[in-house]
Amino acid sequence: MEENPQRSLVVIEPESSESRITIEERGRKFVVHRVLTSELRSIGSFQNSVNLAFCMLTAGLGSGFVTSLILSHETMSDRKLYLFVLLSFASFLFSFYFGIRAWGDWRQSERKIADIINEGKKAT
Repeated sequence: MEENPQRSLVVIEPESSESRITIEERGRKFVVHRVLTSELRSIGSFQNSVNLAFCMLTAGLGSGFVTSLILSHETMSDRKLYLFVLLSFASFLFSFYFGIRAWGDWRQSERKIADIINEGKKAT
């Protein structure tokens, strides 16, 4: 084995005793947990969707902007009024988008759960 002083790399010759590798296989341990169907369905419910959280957040923002418009539209300048209308529209648009994404997440998780349950029924 020779060392390169410039980069401090170790060079191993292919036919030397240092180039031999020992591979040791180790066994695996599998653990099976019993899960009820209702517990499995609760894992894949809407509650675990990040998109649902953003949907509710943007819906709340939109409601807040609309409330501000209703309560103080008479005292707002035109520029502020248009800004709040635009913010309300954008918030509800994003809420709709995230709602569609949350629904898609829920449908996908329901399909996966149904597949897991069907595989479990086939195995027994």
